[in-house]
Amino acid sequence: MVQNGLANFWKNYRHRFVPWIAANIKASGPGRREVTASTDKIVSDQKLIHVISSSVSTFHQALQESASVKGETVMRKALGYSIKRAKSGLKGAGTGVVMSAGCAVRGDFIAFYPGTLYRRFEPLFLPSIGNCFILRCMDGVHIDGNDRLLSKSIYRSCVNRDSFGRYRAADISWTTKELTVPWNVGQYVNNGTTEFPANVAYQELDVLNFPPELDYLLPNIWYSGSRGRHLRMVALVAIRKIREGDEILSNYVTLVKEN
Repeated sequence: MVQNGLANFWKNYRHRFVPWIAANIKASGPGRREVTASTDKIVSDQKLIHVISSSVSTFHQALQESASVKGETVMRKALGYSIKRAKSGLKGAGTGVVMSAGCAVRGDFIAFYPGTLYRRFEPLFLPSIGNCFILRCMDGVHIDGNDRLLSKSIYRSCVNRDSFGRYRAADISWTTKELTVPWNVGQYVNNGTTEFPANVAYQELDVLNFPPELDYLLPNIWYSGSRGRHLRMVALVAIRKIREGDEILSNYVTLVKEN
């Protein structure tokens, strides 16, 4: 049983382990996506940011009206569909994310990849040990989406450090069982397979000058402290139709080719 558990862990963790990726970068398989720099956008950043801003504003308004409002209900109202964490349908995958209501089409915003943002030179080594929730951006920024142990403590500490008065610097509910914003669960999206191919792709974007009163609904924070009103985020965007009941699946490895 222990051996099987370790095998399943490695099967999923290897796609986050840089030496393994480097050794297998040319291998074909369902966990790989190839793009050119000019086409690595499912939808324009401007449109994506507009959708995000509108949806977050809707969420904020709903929470002001009722603290007991259900996140999935608000997401359905804002976007026409909702997602939630659930047991994955993939063998040995554990927790996953499913489309709980409604239907999304190509270009729709599905989720955020939450976590602490580390630049190249910052101390990620200790929290990265045995951590399968590390996501690397194209420019070397890493996002630690682990909601447990050291990673959780670092994230919450950074949020407390950057919060000011009534302005909370970021969402901490994704590190608890009581999730406030249902789309802050991108780290639990599993890797697609041949039988169950990916239906979302990661899209990096820089969000500038977001209203500070809405920061408490965003799931990212800089390890090194506030960088003005600039926040790196990674959105999971639909690349094909996703129906109610479908599991959300991604490609863990993206290769960027020259144009």
